Order: sequence, then C-alpha cells, then structure tokens
Amino acid sequence: MKEVEATLKHIEAVSNTLNQSSDLLSQKIVEIESALNHYKLGIWAWLEEPLFYRLESDGNGGDVEVSYHFGYGKLRDKWGLLVHERLDHDPEDRAPLFLKDAPRDIRARAVESIPKLLKCIAEKGAELSREIMKKTELAEQIAASLKKK
Repeated sequence: MKEVEATLKHIEAVSNTLNQSSDLLSQKIVEIESALNHYKLGIWAWLEEPLFYRLESDGNGGDVEVSYHFGYGKLRDKWGLLVHERLDHDPEDRAPLFLKDAPRDIRARAVESIPKLLKCIAEKGAELSREIMKKTELAEQIAASLKKK
C-alpha cells in the first residue's frame, strides 16, 4: 500500500505541474493569436504538411489514420490559430477548432510550427496584395473607359 500511496503523491505532483504548464502555454497561445489578429489581415493560411498523424480506432475493429493540420482562419466570426482533424477515407470532414481549445498535446505540437505558419501568412498576404494591386489597375482602366463615354 505504501507504494500505491507514493505513486498517487507522484501523480498529484505531476498533475499540478502539467496543469500549470498547460495553462501557461494556453495563455501564451492567446497572446500570440491576439497579436496576430491585431494586423487584421483577413486571410486564411494552412501549412501544407500536417502537424502529425495518429492511428485511431474506427469503431469496427480497425484503425483509421487521422492527420492534424495547423493554420489561421476565421471560425464562428473570430480569426485565430486553428487545428483541423482530417480522417483518412472519411467523407465527413470534421470542423476545425481554435488551437487554444485543442487538447494539450496538440497545442504543444503546434507551437513548434508557429514560425512556419507566420511565414506562410506573410507569403499569402503578400501574394494577395499583389493580386489586389493588379485588379485595382484593371478596375481603374475599366472606370476610365466608362468615363470616356
């Protein structure tokens, strides 16, 4: 029994440390997301490579591969860091969720990919800006030709 009691005390200590560190990680994710939202980019961006893959039971005695994707976009009228679970060979696509609401193991893995995601967002923003400039030139030409008539 002493061994069980010692193990339970150890579990309690691990639990306290894990919960504190997880709460701090969540707080930092919210800070990153808020800072990014400050730019008001209004663009979607997803990393091409999944964060990771996991095998899960399909409920019928088999396994299904689940990939976890990381990006930035709008969900429920709010912009933020997103995680999207995709099941292999499943026509029913699961909705993305905010990173801050994801399980702690997913949050921890995603943090390492934030620099790559920021670069992806910057590239998509620059690409969209160039495209809008071209469309603006076209719109100016159309407006000018309409004024001549």
